[in-house]
Amino acid sequence: MTARRLTVAELDRARAFIATCRWTSAKTVPQAPHEYCLRAWLSAEDDATLAWFVALIAEHGYRGRFWGQSWIYLDIDEHKYWESRTLDHGGAIINRPLVDTHGPRRPSLEAG
Repeated sequence: MTARRLTVAELDRARAFIATCRWTSAKTVPQAPHEYCLRAWLSAEDDATLAWFVALIAEHGYRGRFWGQSWIYLDIDEHKYWESRTLDHGGAIINRPLVDTHGPRRPSLEAG
């Protein structure tokens, strides 16, 4: 993880990808409201972009804790994003709560 700011192109690409995802509320954890997008729901093109987005989170993100586990988060606009796996560990998931529901917003790494 580095402190390098996202480029305008990276931020624009991330926002475009986020807009293509089908976000569903995680009903099994109402005490930790967030949405998720499964890799299985993505087109082949968006699946390739998911791999890029996961790498972007890893490069620009910060460590945080959720449900006793450490994750790498990346704040983009009003949400924070992190990658996880399905319960059977078979597929990738991108999760996103509003930043204020899972702790304070980190200093912005957005393009500048």
